[in-house]
Amino acid sequence: MKRYITTLFCLISLVSSGQMVNVKEKASGYFGKRYLIGVSSTLGLSRDMQKATSGELSENHLTLNRDFSGFLYYTAKANMSVGLLIGKSATSFDAQHGLDRVYGTPILDEAGRAYTLQSIKGSPDIKDVTLGMDFRFFRSSKGAFSPLGQYYNIGIMAHQYTIDLYQMSYYAYNEKANTYTTLRNVQGVSKKVLPEIFVGAGVNRPVFNSLFLDIGIKMGLLMTGGGGEGYAYSELKNEMEARIYNRLRNREILNFNVGIAYPFK
Repeated sequence: MKRYITTLFCLISLVSSGQMVNVKEKASGYFGKRYLIGVSSTLGLSRDMQKATSGELSENHLTLNRDFSGFLYYTAKANMSVGLLIGKSATSFDAQHGLDRVYGTPILDEAGRAYTLQSIKGSPDIKDVTLGMDFRFFRSSKGAFSPLGQYYNIGIMAHQYTIDLYQMSYYAYNEKANTYTTLRNVQGVSKKVLPEIFVGAGVNRPVFNSLFLDIGIKMGLLMTGGGGEGYAYSELKNEMEARIYNRLRNREILNFNVGIAYPFK
């Protein structure tokens, strides 16, 4: 009987010891590293020119939109990350293309003399600085290997545009004096902040042991809401602003992202 009591006591002790064992859950993040820092490039096709010029405008042809940005993501959960994005880009557009209906429009020089527009030379310089947030939702929870695999994302971006029309000039005709002249746009700087909402999808894969390759697609809606202020020759202002902001809106519709990131901490 004493032997049975001793055996029972040992079993109870083992069960009690087993209940005291704590199983620690693995933290989200790539082997516990919850942060991803890196750089990326956003690319998209366009029919507009990309570089400002003061010379003759080139024929309409395919070009490549290019944005460059840095990012920092935090793995909040095994299947979700939140990121801070900051970037910059420069572009332009064919100011002459699509303006047939305004040729002959009255414009004024700085002295107030009236001319009619005959042609446009040069294109504007458009610079963009961006700041945004991105939320990524991964298709599956990967525990200690998150954030890897396919994801969907949604975010918001603020674009600070600086649009400089200084390099543009208008070849115009003065009917009263029967003379032609070139009117340079000397008051052509405009600044405006515009919001963009975007959605996308992509995939994150580890390469070279400690680096991630990120490839995705992005569809954005830039909320232009009209033009900015500060352009010379008010007769052309509405038409030029419509063309500028239509160009910028189209630029964000569909793009592809390629980036590389490093996990840490």
